Amino acid sequence: MLTTATINAAQELAFEYVAYTNRHVFLTGKAGTGKTTFLHRVKREVTKRTAVVAPTGVAAINAGAQTIHSLFTLPLGFIPPGQKIERMYQLSRQKRGVLRNIDLLIIDEISMVRADVLDAIDTTLQSVRNNMQPFGGVQLLMIGDLHQLAPVVRGPEGDKVLEHYDSPYYFSAKVMARAAPVNIPLTHIYRQKDGDFIDLLNKVRNNELDDEVVSLLNSRYRPESSSPDEEGAITLTSHNRTATTINKQKLARQPGLEYVFDAEVKDKFPESMFPNDRKLQFKVGAQVMFNRNDTQEQRYYNGKIGRITNIEDETITVRCPDEEALSVLPVIWENMQKSVDELSGELKDKTIGTYRQHPLRLAWAITIHKSQGLTFEKLSIDAADSFTHGQVYVALSRCRTFGGITLRSRINRRSVRTDKLVADHSKAAELNKPTPDDLAADRLKFQFVCLNQLFDFTEVSRQATHVAAIFGHPQTVITGGGKEVFRTLREELDRDLVIVGLKSRKHLAKLRAAGKNPEQDESVQQWLATAAGYFNKYLAGPLGQRLTSFTYVCENKSVQARLDEGLEELRRGYFIKRQLFAWVASGFTALEYLNTRLKARYDFDRLGRAVSTDTKPVRTTADDGEHAELLNQLKQWRKERADELQIPAYRVASNAVLGAISTFRPVTESALLKVKGIGKRKAAEHGDDILRIVKLHNVRKGSSANQRTGGAGTESNGIVPTKQGSALALLQEGIPVAEVAQRRGVKVETMFNYVANWVRDGELTARGVLGSARHEELASFLEGYTLTDMGVLAERGRGRFVVGEIKVGLVGRE
Repeated sequence: MLTTATINAAQELAFEYVAYTNRHVFLTGKAGTGKTTFLHRVKREVTKRTAVVAPTGVAAINAGAQTIHSLFTLPLGFIPPGQKIERMYQLSRQKRGVLRNIDLLIIDEISMVRADVLDAIDTTLQSVRNNMQPFGGVQLLMIGDLHQLAPVVRGPEGDKVLEHYDSPYYFSAKVMARAAPVNIPLTHIYRQKDGDFIDLLNKVRNNELDDEVVSLLNSRYRPESSSPDEEGAITLTSHNRTATTINKQKLARQPGLEYVFDAEVKDKFPESMFPNDRKLQFKVGAQVMFNRNDTQEQRYYNGKIGRITNIEDETITVRCPDEEALSVLPVIWENMQKSVDELSGELKDKTIGTYRQHPLRLAWAITIHKSQGLTFEKLSIDAADSFTHGQVYVALSRCRTFGGITLRSRINRRSVRTDKLVADHSKAAELNKPTPDDLAADRLKFQFVCLNQLFDFTEVSRQATHVAAIFGHPQTVITGGGKEVFRTLREELDRDLVIVGLKSRKHLAKLRAAGKNPEQDESVQQWLATAAGYFNKYLAGPLGQRLTSFTYVCENKSVQARLDEGLEELRRGYFIKRQLFAWVASGFTALEYLNTRLKARYDFDRLGRAVSTDTKPVRTTADDGEHAELLNQLKQWRKERADELQIPAYRVASNAVLGAISTFRPVTESALLKVKGIGKRKAAEHGDDILRIVKLHNVRKGSSANQRTGGAGTESNGIVPTKQGSALALLQEGIPVAEVAQRRGVKVETMFNYVANWVRDGELTARGVLGSARHEELASFLEGYTLTDMGVLAERGRGRFVVGEIKVGLVGRE
């Protein structure tokens, strides 16, 4: 007898693989085995930072996800394998933040994802995360049934796919050979209870049709002329135009008035993601289907069939068979986008658009494609047209019982087609599914992977060597203490970190060989605490001091940029290691290791890349003297404030924030809020102090200049005129952006960023900056798009508009 534990064994195995290992997982299973339920459980219960994507807009809305192309800013059409995606720089800061902070990526409906798209996901994640492991070290959970809907490959695009890949399916992607996912098939079917019907479906799924099976299927054949409409029956067709024609004809035959309901679409909700028609046409007596679950009162579910009995204003009354009538009002679908919480670094869902419409559609007929994931009591299947792989199986498996099926045309063996590659892959997945012992081994392996990463200092040493080489290059003119610091730093790193870390990793190898479980073995935890004590002392002591207590001056801008970049990477690695060892001293688990590492990286990037210390090496340039005094005053205030609150100085304000304040010198609260890194909370906590210091500095330095303010001492936006302020004056005189950028010694794109802010503040107009003709051309190009579409627009506009022009044009419409 099957128990609940037996039935759910595969689900529990899959859940633990996702929650407690870093193995990639392909979760498959026949129709009705609970794959969607499993997805929602993982989203609800797994503590990893998770993003969910799907190949189509409708699938994304149903899964509460984004489309793959939206999250990764992938181009439409075929993407050659191994090609560096040139749009990487166009990923927004928000998307980069999300991709860097993901632990787990769930891809729903993986059967519809082409091989080249999966390789492009791999390339993007590797680039953004600077990690050459498959998918940049992100764990993948791929959910779907390859025997159902296949990837779309048509025409020249399909030829290109098959030119580079063995098949269009995800498992033919180049990355899959290295990713080596575990395959876990769900076997218990919840939708159907009849064993004979389940056996029949399995034979259709596996292309095992003999004369007996074909005869049994066609016993449900009922010619259309002799099969009157049944209450609650719905027709499944292979083509959308057929379903639309049937619904229109049936609606036209209904007596009475026709009511039209228009959807209300707000912000970013593209038409490809509409969950139903924007304009719904109903009559009393029309057969309809709910296309959404009632998550609050559970009165209806996605796929429930009923008839309209009354329409009054926005209220549509629907009666389902053997149930009381339901009053249905419009509901709101949300288009969700992942973002990173500015305070915690956690991934969160942000609503970027809404779609308000009744959760109903005409349901005399729908396409097989739209029926995927739904369950019906009565089905009429129109199989007259040629079916693609898996469509017959999808159609038949939507119905709870064999007796609820009616065939409008006969099924023959040619109608049921299964791709041999899919059959072979599914068979291999069934034969090679992991065991509980495999799970235990993979959990243990994951722990040691994390610990080996913890004690590996080779990347920190490599980055220090890179910086030392720039400082020491004979043709590079650099003065200051940095050159002397890095003369000996590599030797110290090798002696005090790399070599000691290597010894620790050798000890970990012995612990693993002895079968130790780091999370459960007290002796291992004690050893980790002792090792962490050593590294904490060194990282917080000599190394931190040597990395931060020096200045340097470089006259060569190119070398200076390389030096800044190398130092930033070195400090990032140092800061992450310091945070990890501080954490591991109090106990180790693999999941907390991931969370701590990601949080540390996020904190470093978010808090001005200077959170590892209260001081930062000073790069001296010709412009530094103008603001150095104010910057020092702000740093002194920050130190006193941090001591008062008993918190690290960076928690008050990062060096980058103080640098921006000393550069732009805001003297009003609204101007202060425009400084990157100053939000409403920080302004409320520290704004009065900051503005007082800036105003006093301005008075002492005679900053009440009246060149453009008539003696007010500030520009209209509350910011003291600076280098960029003079650029604003030039632009207001009608001088082109490129010429102003050249005069001010900045890149054109950088100047366009200033222009966008001035357009937003009303200091400039997009038409005035771009010129009427250029503005009109750009306005036509931008029609229907918003700032959230910058990545797509930059790709489409390549060769016509620079990215800065696009940004100015979009901001100018707000």
